[in-house]
Amino acid sequence: MSSIKERYARFQAWKQNGPAFKVKELTGHTCAYCGYEYEGNL
Repeated sequence: MSSIKERYARFQAWKQNGPAFKVKELTGHTCAYCGYEYEGNL
């Protein structure tokens, strides 16, 4: 298990840089329910 100092350092890096992954930009979707076509997250 990591020490408190290591955990705090990781937390500080996360606060400054955000999460390590990027949300993929979603484009060109069609709603399965109503058939509406849209881009992005709706």
